[in-house]
Amino acid sequence: GHNGGLLIIGERNFGKSSLSKHTAEVNFKQSKIFNVNPVSSGSIDVELFEKSFSASLGTSLPIEEALRSGVGESVIIIHDLELWWERSPEGWNVINRLFELISMSEKKWFFIVNMNINSFEFIRKLKAIDQYFLAVVECEPFDAEELKDIILLRHDASGMDFKLNNIDEDDLSQLRLARFFNSLFDYSKGNIGSALNGWINCIYRIDGNMLYLKNPADYSLSLFDSLPDDWIIVLVQIILHRRLSFKRISKFFIDEPVFLNETIDKLKRARLIREFEKDVLEVNPYIEPYLLYYLNKKGLV
Repeated sequence: GHNGGLLIIGERNFGKSSLSKHTAEVNFKQSKIFNVNPVSSGSIDVELFEKSFSASLGTSLPIEEALRSGVGESVIIIHDLELWWERSPEGWNVINRLFELISMSEKKWFFIVNMNINSFEFIRKLKAIDQYFLAVVECEPFDAEELKDIILLRHDASGMDFKLNNIDEDDLSQLRLARFFNSLFDYSKGNIGSALNGWINCIYRIDGNMLYLKNPADYSLSLFDSLPDDWIIVLVQIILHRRLSFKRISKFFIDEPVFLNETIDKLKRARLIREFEKDVLEVNPYIEPYLLYYLNKKGLV
């Protein structure tokens, strides 16, 4: 009954997009749900944002006209707002344009926006973006029991069997299974995406229809203490923006092109970053949760 928006925040792989879509499906007809996805490398180009916005509505009309002539009682989901933002003077253009659209929309339109919590916290220090929304919902960690239910449900859908430390899954005691998923919780800090990656990391052998698993490996955040400062600087920028093209990240280091090229090459060789696609960089998703936890403890993000 209100025009405005809902902001969903959380760490990467915490299920922000899934929660956004589920919230929309519970409250709106499928035919009245529209998704606006960012370009993979991110962009602060308002014209590109408006084209993506209009395309999601299935119209070539100017964006204001499209909203005025809309189908009514509809929801627009803006995914990964951090990819429409940049840490630069011009980096607020798309966000400001989005707030204009939310403010001008009538009650027949509702907005659900999701974004990375680290980007949100950084942006909020400079602009009170939470004040533009009716509510802010933070995706919280899953507990060990929830991780077990989700992962085993996905595993059962595969039609495969597994052995944990050479014990068939049907012969595993509830205590042994609970210990395994408690270890997976400690490994993932309750991040469902990291837990699913952790499950994959626990598979050390596949034989026909059988998966062989071992307990999650122990790790120490102290490993990150040896990272050079110049690596940390680049990693923080990529984490804040989720993904960055080489062209975009070069804007932050305009006076140091040699430093940037060398550092990115070293980060790639260390497998700390990877190319999401050609010339588009992201932090290795298997490492990011632990690197992020480390950087948070150091007060760097």
